Amino acid sequence: MSRELSVDCILAEALEVPVESRDAFLDQACQSDAALRSRVQELIGALERNSSFLADPTVAAPASRTGRVAPATEAVGQRIGPYKLLERIGEGGFGLVYLAEQEQPIRRRWR
Repeated sequence: MSRELSVDCILAEALEVPVESRDAFLDQACQSDAALRSRVQELIGALERNSSFLADPTVAAPASRTGRVAPATEAVGQRIGPYKLLERIGEGGFGLVYLAEQEQPIRRRWR
């Protein structure tokens, strides 16, 4: 078994062991290989420092991932630029679909 494979295997197992038991696990898994133990501990530390990286996203997740639907900010009758929203005709993964009427520079309907 290659050294990198050993590091990966020991790391994966160490992450499953409760924190308070990790030192004993690493003693047994790495035996007398100080470099191997050092590398595994370095990787564990890096994972622990970065584990909260995506825990609090700066942008809200789409409704399909959170199970919550954000309230619509558009409403029938509202104007968006030259368009007037006439009717909500659908919804999907990317938002709501409205029938709208363009009033300027020419009069036409869009959906």
